[in-house]
Amino acid sequence: DFASQKYSFWFKLRILFKELVLINYIKLECTKKIKSKKYEKIILSYFFPENLKNKGQYFDKYFSIKTKDIKNTLWILIPLENYKKKYEFSDDTILLKRKKKFNFYITFQILLKFVENLIKSLFFLKLDYINIDNNYFDKNLFKILDKLIIENNIKKILYPYESQPHQNYLNYNIKKKYSNIKIIGYMHTVIPPLPLEYIKKNCEPDLLLVNGSSQKNILIKKLGWPSNKVKCISSMRYKINTNSTMYNKIYLPYYIEDEMKFFKLFKLLIYSKPKFFFPKFKIKNHPSMSNSKCHLRLIKKIKNFLKNEKFFFKTSSSNHKISIFLGSTAAVIEGLERKARVFHICGNDIFEKFDNFYWKEIKIKNIHKNIYEYKIQKKGNFIRFGNEKDTLSTLKVNF
Repeated sequence: DFASQKYSFWFKLRILFKELVLINYIKLECTKKIKSKKYEKIILSYFFPENLKNKGQYFDKYFSIKTKDIKNTLWILIPLENYKKKYEFSDDTILLKRKKKFNFYITFQILLKFVENLIKSLFFLKLDYINIDNNYFDKNLFKILDKLIIENNIKKILYPYESQPHQNYLNYNIKKKYSNIKIIGYMHTVIPPLPLEYIKKNCEPDLLLVNGSSQKNILIKKLGWPSNKVKCISSMRYKINTNSTMYNKIYLPYYIEDEMKFFKLFKLLIYSKPKFFFPKFKIKNHPSMSNSKCHLRLIKKIKNFLKNEKFFFKTSSSNHKISIFLGSTAAVIEGLERKARVFHICGNDIFEKFDNFYWKEIKIKNIHKNIYEYKIQKKGNFIRFGNEKDTLSTLKVNF
């Protein structure tokens, strides 16, 4: 259970410092002025440079659609890093500017809050006393949206929903100020193994679109969502006919707490099976962690192991459909739905394992402590794959 989780003082200090200090230096700016007031809808999404097409058209991977294909809609793209290059967009698209800005007054306030939380919690002996207020990133983003709502005739807002703190903050404050605006969230991926952040807490979108009936059941039966607030649709992101295969790959998660633990467990899994059981693997890093030092170190360790033990793996992979997933990742479910034989290595069982309390339709086999193999009986319950025509403009999502 949660009470049995033990973390060092320095680990807790690092988490508190990150939540209170580092993220508060991220400032968002809207540097583009909207010429027209014709917009009735806003789509809030995230920017990936490779998806910017000719003539300033942007292809959004979450909704599988180009910005020009949705009429009367203003696109607002949140950058995931500080881009020095200047990008050109069509009139209906705004790329917010992200930069880290030092401010002495804000820094002083943050450090006071940091010390206050440390003392109130008696140096982490009473964690209930820690109070992390919404940061400047959240407030800054709401300020930008608020201005655009005032300047336009906005009736609906849509975004890829992950129950992130800034999303919950926007939901609560937009509904508080503009009760007539309808907020729609789209679950572009799969809810996490332990989906506690999705517990209903009165700051959710008015309607949540999900990709599978099992996910809908978990939200309603386990997490308190009303049935009329959750709608199951075909996926706009996951397609039936995809060129990429998930077989014979090792997937790294977004977050790695202990790279050496993952590496030791990976070796343990490999040696738990006979020679030639596993195929030769390719390693897939998380797309947002290409510059993460701990991810790169783990990749290097695994690559060296695969090279040194190359005679342990079968050269011909024609009969293999095996995938290994590390940590907390929704890609586990996609792998199962795409008929891969799935092995899951958990750094922390409580947070990362797909447990039957929520995931009743997954058959779980314990290979070793923190190592599992999953199977599902019926395909399509977790992810209802879409076809190429299933986009925001073709599905009946009332947007």
